[in-house]
Amino acid sequence: VDATFHDSHELSTQEIIDKIAQHAPGVFFSGDAQKLQSSYEALIAAYQSHASMLRQIQQPIAQWSRETVTAWAKAVKQHYHQAGPSKLIPQGELLAVMKRAVELQHGFSPRATQLLSVLALLNTPENMGRLAQINTGEGKSLIVAMLAALHALQGQKVDVLTTSTELSIPEVKNQRPLFEM
Repeated sequence: VDATFHDSHELSTQEIIDKIAQHAPGVFFSGDAQKLQSSYEALIAAYQSHASMLRQIQQPIAQWSRETVTAWAKAVKQHYHQAGPSKLIPQGELLAVMKRAVELQHGFSPRATQLLSVLALLNTPENMGRLAQINTGEGKSLIVAMLAALHALQGQKVDVLTTSTELSIPEVKNQRPLFEM
């Protein structure tokens, strides 16, 4: 294995950001390494901080329980139902809580590539979509689950389309507890 993969290494967050920006020159948000970097840093900072939605919770998001994540999600849904999209919750906080929810549900933290993919997919020009190519083994299922949950939290209708119903059924069962949180 070492002979074949001797030059192989896991990319740093900065290397991933540079690759995304390099492969998307001129593309809104994704082609701007500085925007990606600052958004990722905001996510990490929010993860180590208190949430704006549940000020009575004194723990940083990184220490939240499943119950706290569920209470936060309920407050967010209520917020968007009442205030609508005019009063946004900071994107870093939304993703930080999603990161914590994944940890609680699956026992691992989303990788930087997955979080950066979600950031790139969330930040599109108004009335435009985004198409992403995620390689095999890079966590497409988790990226789609996090993206769907974030949109649903903000009161948006979410449809997930797939070419393989057979592969999606076990994944829906696997992600259901994350969506229910």
